Amino acid sequence: MKKICPICSKNKGKRYCKIKNDTLICSLCCARVRNNECEGCSYYEDSKRFIIEKEKQREKKQQFPHFIKRIDPQVDDEVNKALELAEKGRLSEGKKILIELLAQNPDIDSVHFGLGTVAAFQKKYDEALSHFDKAIKIFPYYTEAWFNKGMIYKETLEIEKMIEAFKKVEEIGDINEDFVLEAKEILASFTKNLHNTEGITLDEFMSAAKKFKEGYNYMDKREWKNAINKFQETISIDHHHTQSYGNIGICYARLGNKQKALEALDKAIELDPHYKPALHNKKIITSLSEGEKLGDLPMFSVEYYKDLLNKKKGLNG
Repeated sequence: MKKICPICSKNKGKRYCKIKNDTLICSLCCARVRNNECEGCSYYEDSKRFIIEKEKQREKKQQFPHFIKRIDPQVDDEVNKALELAEKGRLSEGKKILIELLAQNPDIDSVHFGLGTVAAFQKKYDEALSHFDKAIKIFPYYTEAWFNKGMIYKETLEIEKMIEAFKKVEEIGDINEDFVLEAKEILASFTKNLHNTEGITLDEFMSAAKKFKEGYNYMDKREWKNAINKFQETISIDHHHTQSYGNIGICYARLGNKQKALEALDKAIELDPHYKPALHNKKIITSLSEGEKLGDLPMFSVEYYKDLLNKKKGLNG
């Protein structure tokens, strides 16, 4: 049943108001009644953050336009209306409202957030991320936008980005918000899975992921020795990193060192007997003569994060 704001008796109540005994009120009335008694409310805390940022700007005589936020409760209400339509499956109607709002209010973060949310419903993830980024540029503390970015990265298996987004939610969000709790639960589940399956921490995972990406970039530039070094650094953190061993095998084959290439691929297969890239590449490299360099043949090499999750289902707890 739709809960009407008890203050204006007109709009839908969507925000729990601390000074009104946690009654659901609309965003318009929230802005009107907000005062010092609202200490502890997430909306009040957002306002305090802005004041602090503006004071810092004034003291340093610097301008940071992305910290200046225009608030229009009527626009927020229209955004809420559009999102309610989207939640009911009426995506085109909701998007039409938001596009019209955007034409007049390109500087309001909630409009971009709404468009990002509708795009996410449509699984247009690049478009959604673009709108969430614009919302965050206007208001860096937009926790819902950070959370939605994290959920998109979770869906697309871009795990490093997912972790960064959810950590930001934890950093700036109100622990009492459901989406903050959900972000913490996802990170906790992933952390537990890492400990149980790999014996590493979340920070170690992020460090290994960074070094693996650096190694992969060196492979793209055909700098095989530098790539090997980075993959070995990855293995020094995550001793069971199958993909690094597989890529070391490719790099040694490019350098003409068949023996070391096969040793690395055998280690990858030992860690995961079903690791298809290593199994496939070993057949190709075995046919080479010692000293013969691997040419530009199609090679299987799997992207780190997506392979890790597809194989171990790390986000499912």
